[in-house]
Amino acid sequence: MNGFSLKNNYPLTILCRSLGCRVNQEEINQIKKDLIKAGFLPFASQNFPFINKYPDIIILNTCVVTKKAERETRKEIRHLKRIFPQSFLLATGCAVEAQKKLGIKLPEADLFIGNQDKEKIPEILAQKPSFTKAAKGYPSFAPQTSPPGRDKFSPPIKQMDMSIRRWVKIQDGCNQFCTFCIVPYLRNQLKSKPVTQIIREIKKLEKEGILEINLCGINLSLFGQDLKPKTDLVELLKNILQKTNISRLSLSSLTPNLINKKLINLYTNDWRSGSKRLSFYFHIALQSGSKKILIKMNRPKTDLNKLKDLLQYIKQEIPQFNLRADIIVGFPDETENDFQETLHYIEEVKIAFAHIFRYSPRPGTIAYKMTKNNQWQEISEKIKKERSKKVSELVKKIRREEAEKLVGKKLNCLIIGKKKNYWRGLTENFWEVKITCPQSPPPGGPKRCRQENQRKLPKKIIPIQITSYQNEKLFGRYKNN
Repeated sequence: MNGFSLKNNYPLTILCRSLGCRVNQEEINQIKKDLIKAGFLPFASQNFPFINKYPDIIILNTCVVTKKAERETRKEIRHLKRIFPQSFLLATGCAVEAQKKLGIKLPEADLFIGNQDKEKIPEILAQKPSFTKAAKGYPSFAPQTSPPGRDKFSPPIKQMDMSIRRWVKIQDGCNQFCTFCIVPYLRNQLKSKPVTQIIREIKKLEKEGILEINLCGINLSLFGQDLKPKTDLVELLKNILQKTNISRLSLSSLTPNLINKKLINLYTNDWRSGSKRLSFYFHIALQSGSKKILIKMNRPKTDLNKLKDLLQYIKQEIPQFNLRADIIVGFPDETENDFQETLHYIEEVKIAFAHIFRYSPRPGTIAYKMTKNNQWQEISEKIKKERSKKVSELVKKIRREEAEKLVGKKLNCLIIGKKKNYWRGLTENFWEVKITCPQSPPPGGPKRCRQENQRKLPKKIIPIQITSYQNEKLFGRYKNN
């Protein structure tokens, strides 16, 4: 087991956690996969009758993109140290880079590893098994039990259903230096995964039964710019559609400059052909609908009028197309007029879902320096909260309008799991659907209704009739005829 085994051939156990973005989650998944391949045992695995009371090693992939994320990172480190005091805690990721480069303070961990060495974690642990407290103390093994506080140890981020859906990281790094963003200071080395490698990975996942692939990266607009010969995201998508049989292909966050005629045509052609392998939604890193604010953010390439025309066109061609966006409110010097421009833009292009961020000053960034030097005016927290609420209310209104257009339609839905009395599905335009018994009991009454809700729906893509939209939830019904 490559030197990882304890005496009596018990393997070291690992607990891998991640905070922050999809890329972080995919990175920790890969680290975990590599460690398992090297002989480690996932902590609390149901496949083994005897495990350690504590994980021998905990690996935490951290985030520091906002003040809130930084607080959550500190809180999670303290939490892990408190409930697993005997474990060896290894912290990695952007917060570790920020501690080294920008001087932020993190609670004590047993080992800090920066982003550039993240992929070497299995190798580092293999070379120095004395890193682990477990390796020094040879802890006793006992039947599987929950350690103190385990019932309070909930996952820091919502997990994807890994049995049928999977993230594939295709790109790392950003050199755009938006004035609000700390990421280029922590991940500035551009690295695209070769197209042939991505195709191999997806084919392998297909064989494992994966139905949906979601391509993610730090900045997908930079994919392929460091490869020889250069390529881009649209060419990658064409290759995947031609060379794999993956049922559904989705994209993570897109910068506005990525949304061009080539991309739009690829989606509309997929729709018209009846293939419908591309998920019909975009998640756009829009940030603002004000040209003035976008220039201050160092995002001058965002042509709001051109983007609006393209988005309105694709919604016209594909009526069910769903738009999501990241929005920052309260950026320095944002006037009420600037904010109203953002609201108007959201309304015009019909953003139905939004991640709303109240501007958070990040050390080292230009916006942080400009406000510290009083060259830009900081917006009060009260105004930020008010603007955040207004965006949320507008998006909620648009979401209801868009949802009501879906009622009565039949959408291809990926069944991702079951709750107590309903199934969970994801439509081809990335709406989550509760698949339940209809409100009016069928012949046979409530008993028949319960039986239908307990039906074992297959974890595959099936047609679902959308029946209603209630309490911010889309409801649907499966008919197998």
